[in-house]
Amino acid sequence: AMDKKNTKVWFTMRATYRRELKAKKLMEEAGEECFVPMRYRTVEKGGRKLRCLSPAIHGLVFVHATWERMSQVKLKAPWLQYIIEEDGTAKIEFEAVISGIIKVNAGETFTIVSAPNEITGISDEDAEQIAAGSERESDMDFRIRFRNSKSQNARATRNANIANLLPFVDDMSYLKIIDCKTDETISPGTLLIIAKHNTTDEEFAKAIFNTAVDGVAYSGDTTVIVQDSEGQDVPITWKKAQEVPVDISATIKVRTGYYQNTVIANVKDKILEYIEKRIYGLESKIYATEFIVPMLETDGVEAVTEVQVKRTSDSAFSDSLSLTREQFPAFAFERISLNV
Repeated sequence: AMDKKNTKVWFTMRATYRRELKAKKLMEEAGEECFVPMRYRTVEKGGRKLRCLSPAIHGLVFVHATWERMSQVKLKAPWLQYIIEEDGTAKIEFEAVISGIIKVNAGETFTIVSAPNEITGISDEDAEQIAAGSERESDMDFRIRFRNSKSQNARATRNANIANLLPFVDDMSYLKIIDCKTDETISPGTLLIIAKHNTTDEEFAKAIFNTAVDGVAYSGDTTVIVQDSEGQDVPITWKKAQEVPVDISATIKVRTGYYQNTVIANVKDKILEYIEKRIYGLESKIYATEFIVPMLETDGVEAVTEVQVKRTSDSAFSDSLSLTREQFPAFAFERISLNV
């Protein structure tokens, strides 16, 4: 007969808190074969885009060892957990985020390991016959509950991110955190952070990481690797706000007795002073008429006409300009054209 205790088998293990590579190192130091599925990701580090190798599925580790040897190693690493137990059953921990019943397939056996007080048992009815309260729950109802629970978790993280990231932007208008409630194209449980931050990418990524929780994904076009408390690499993703250069054009009438070039320079300074106080953030709507008042307040200006704005990249001026949620305007002295 086969000696089960001393026969090597492949274990499917879970390394909590993204300690897959730490588990691999631990097992190899113990002389056991270990495999962690890996894949390449493009990340930004130190201002450069790098192609790095990281775990393909967070938490998943395969170990080739005996039951006895695994038991010895686990004494040193309780965070390395069995997915399949010795008797062939699976220990699965559920976190209840909203009330309801999870459906299971007929013939599967479950035992409550730990649960909130509200959960006292598992129904032995077939999945299609499980009732939630006095009503039957369909597959579609279950899917909706699951999506809602992920959405609620993402919204809570969204609010925490706002509070945590405000110190890293010059104004709240330079930060947008979007979830499926505000954009139906975003999947439940996913956040899109758009920001014009005032620090390094590395520091901003750390600020996001400090509020990140399991089960919430981040999307965007910028990824920076942050190390967790265990020294493991964790990719943090967000979207950098795009700077859009803006041109301003106007015709002014200079009062008699004033030096024309001096008045023009003073008008440009007045416009930039107004813009600094006004603060144009993400998704700004810019009206050309806004700049009439600071122009008229400039000493030596008698009249202002034909005020218009445009993106520097556009060919024609217009009365207003609308930016997207990912864009913020950039104004400059040399991009203000004044005709006399």
